[in-house]
Amino acid sequence: MINNSNDAFEDVPDIEKRWKAWVIDNLFIFAVILLIVALSGIIFHITGLANKPFFTQGYFAIFIIVLYVFGFIFYFTFMLGKYGQTLGKMNEGYKIVKTDGKPVKYGNAFLRSIGYMINYITLIGWLWILFNPQRRGWHDIIANTKPVKGEIKGTSTLIGIIFVIALILSFIAMFVAGGIRIERYP
Repeated sequence: MINNSNDAFEDVPDIEKRWKAWVIDNLFIFAVILLIVALSGIIFHITGLANKPFFTQGYFAIFIIVLYVFGFIFYFTFMLGKYGQTLGKMNEGYKIVKTDGKPVKYGNAFLRSIGYMINYITLIGWLWILFNPQRRGWHDIIANTKPVKGEIKGTSTLIGIIFVIALILSFIAMFVAGGIRIERYP
């Protein structure tokens, strides 16, 4: 049963804010990973590694997935451990604290990141937020954390700029890599 009592949610950010923060954070991570993949593609083409079995047998796709998982865990662990907020949470005006109200430490942030991975696999951890009176998902329960309202820092412009720059550089990298390949293999 969903608890809709106003007292239970007074200091808790609403679901919409949490969803927006999640989207912003994932777009940021995607942009950074896209840039890394594009630049590594150029390096692999220049060095001739692009013709090795690692790339031709689909292992590069696994590399991208592993890069995303580690990038995701690093981003959330660092941002929450250092600031108690990610860029998305800063933009939406909430932060993560331990259940006793103290700041999140890197250990809690790491466990929370692992909890996110569990949520991605099961999806139930995300739905748990709807039924928990403190709007805590499995990632919060695993890490002994909770979301609370905080200061809005308006990071969406910064994230947008970073995303656009990463996209432009990625397209340039793809054209350069494509040009190198065409020149090498007429």
